[in-house]
Amino acid sequence: MKEIKFLFNGQPITAQPGTRVEKKALYGYSRYIAEKDGTALSRGYLDPDGRPAPAFGNDSG
Repeated sequence: MKEIKFLFNGQPITAQPGTRVEKKALYGYSRYIAEKDGTALSRGYLDPDGRPAPAFGNDSG
């Protein structure tokens, strides 16, 4: 595994990570982006509180 190098208080420090960290471990995993009425949505936007945002440009109403 590659070394990582950084500066701490102006002093160079080199470290060797012990294990590889996968993206899944860093960011978590989600099977679905969002659900609405129990149905998984293939794409959409979420409000800051995590609820699906209303659709724009919907001609049904």
